[in-house]
Amino acid sequence: MMRDAPRRIVTRVQTGVRIERRILLVLKGLAGTLDLSLGDLLEGIVLHAFVGKAPFGPEALAKKKENEANALALDPEVKCYMPGVPRANYQPYPFQIVQTPTHVLMAYEFASASRIIYVNGKEEAPVDSWMGHSNARWDGDTFVIDTVGLKEWMFDASLDLSGGARWHSDALHFTERLRFNDPTTVSYTVTIDDPKIFTAPWSQEFGMKLHPTWKIFEFVCEENNRCQGGQCAESEGQKK
Repeated sequence: MMRDAPRRIVTRVQTGVRIERRILLVLKGLAGTLDLSLGDLLEGIVLHAFVGKAPFGPEALAKKKENEANALALDPEVKCYMPGVPRANYQPYPFQIVQTPTHVLMAYEFASASRIIYVNGKEEAPVDSWMGHSNARWDGDTFVIDTVGLKEWMFDASLDLSGGARWHSDALHFTERLRFNDPTTVSYTVTIDDPKIFTAPWSQEFGMKLHPTWKIFEFVCEENNRCQGGQCAESEGQKK
């Protein structure tokens, strides 16, 4: 028997907000289009501003700023290491999902990285690795992946929507939820939990599009990484 979730009481107060007249007209028009009150629209805009924002502790925030100042030197991707996950899912490169009853393979074009996901697996991570150790299960029509065992990174393996530079510790645990919205669109939500860095778990969400005609091409990062500081060395092919 399921218990009713506890009700949360929301208290609203009347306040005055000064808005430039033209902006107010735009907001009223948008509210009417969405069949919302102006107050509900403004509340939604404010709440949406915090979606995808990582809740840093004070020391972690200072480290984030240090990373931002030394991005080219610290980001492992610049050195052609694997992107890690879930960062690999945010890359502007395709990836392919191959499914069997017991395993799911995600093959990424970037850095030729891959993940083997164990369906209904219970194993713990044997060692820490770039792409981590993933067990998965089905929750109705949603595929839920739990990943641990990631190497500590100077840069976080997740995407920073604010454009800043983060990192994660060896305590990182994240949960991905994938569900088909229609035959060609998948909703993707990832919840990131790293108690050494963040004060609370937080989530990001986006959509994935199926492209049946796309192919995964060979990607050799080292061949594209010959230029540093404006100076380019000869490739191996050019030396011959």
